[in-house]
Formats: sequence, C-alpha cells, structure tokens
Amino acid sequence: RRVHGVHLLALEKMKMLIRTSTTSMTSIPKPLKFMRSNYCDLKEAYTKINDAGSKHICAEIISVLGMAVCDQEEYQQDTLIYRFETTKHGMINDWGHEYVRHLTQQLIRLVGTDELSFVDLEVQRIAQDLDIS
Repeated sequence: RRVHGVHLLALEKMKMLIRTSTTSMTSIPKPLKFMRSNYCDLKEAYTKINDAGSKHICAEIISVLGMAVCDQEEYQQDTLIYRFETTKHGMINDWGHEYVRHLTQQLIRLVGTDELSFVDLEVQRIAQDLDIS
C-alpha cells in the first residue's frame, strides 16, 4: 500500500513538471526529448501498476511522452493509444496546443483504416473533447 502511495506521488510530480513545460509549447520541449531514453521503462512500469489512480496518471504521461518518440514506427500511435487508457478524457487541453495537435493528427491518420472500427467510441469521445466532431 505504501509503495502505491510513493508511486502515485512520483507520477503526480512528474505529471506536474511535464505539464508546466508543455502548456505553452509550440514544439516538443527538451524535457520530453530528454525522457525518451526512459520511455520503454515507463511503458513496462505501466503494465505492472495495479492502483487505478497511478495507472491513469502513468497513461497520461506516456501519452504525452509519445510525442517525443513518434518518429519511431512502433510508437507512432502511442499518444493516442495511451490517451484511450486514461479515465479523464476531458483534460486533453491541459497538456497544451502541441499535444492536442498531435492527437488530432493521429486521429486523422486512423480515419479510413480498418483500425478505426475497434476504437470508434473512444475516438468519438476524444473528438468531442477536442471539439472536432
């Protein structure tokens, strides 16, 4: 139980630091680029988290960090995939313009593909949050 509390505090602190560097960004900030080397470790940690609150925050962080690794084919949809894993879709604008733009681009890429059918409801929810529906 104590470990979950420590994880949650660490994730909340990381979220706050990332959010303050992304809210007014017009490109991917250096802190996100710096964290690229930890991206796979964070994704692995996500799979092991049992606490719902910690898992939600971790998914948000991975979604935002996905912008910094989207140049690698295996991670191209991670921003959107991990956005689907979060429980509070209405908080999208809090991450800044570049994040919203990035999510929008990933949604647009899915339109017209077979992949869209399994995420249709989630895409509609996010589109409503982004006010692009």
